[in-house]
Amino acid sequence: MRSVVVTTPNTPSSPRVFAVIAGGGTAGHVIPALALAEHLCERGRSPRSIAFVASRRPIDEQLLGATDHPRLLLSVDGLQRSLG
Repeated sequence: MRSVVVTTPNTPSSPRVFAVIAGGGTAGHVIPALALAEHLCERGRSPRSIAFVASRRPIDEQLLGATDHPRLLLSVDGLQRSLG
């Protein structure tokens, strides 16, 4: 499923966004971002108050889709690199 959450109302069931975490494309970027979000939740923040901006790559959708965090998933291309 390719869900995109852009805005959420400021209600008790959908609190104001406290933090936006950006990163994705590989599990090596998404998993540390999720660990940061988990740490914030352990400190009392609601999962709905921690939003993510990530790519539409399958790993991002799979890992973030298993959470209650609002998210904006973007179609992106990786950086073109050359050795030389």
